[in-house]
Amino acid sequence: MTAWLSEALIGPRLAVRATASGDQPALAALALDPDVHAHIVRLVTGWFATAFPGEALIAVTQEANIRSIRLLERAGAQHTSTFEQYGLPQRQYEFRL
Repeated sequence: MTAWLSEALIGPRLAVRATASGDQPALAALALDPDVHAHIVRLVTGWFATAFPGEALIAVTQEANIRSIRLLERAGAQHTSTFEQYGLPQRQYEFRL
């Protein structure tokens, strides 16, 4: 498992686990599925809220990355600030868990 995830996260529609050999073709298909994105962000935010109660879950993306911005906003993240890093404007989001 990854350093941040000691066991698989099991939800009603999918499971998040470390990759295994042979997963690559399915990963490519899943990466393009908007429904999968929503179910992954819910599993991860639920895990985070349980693992780190009272802590803020922060996400940062480049302002030009419209797909990430849309995903964060659909997942319920609130835009909290804009700043410049690496010479490019960045957006910070926070999940209220």
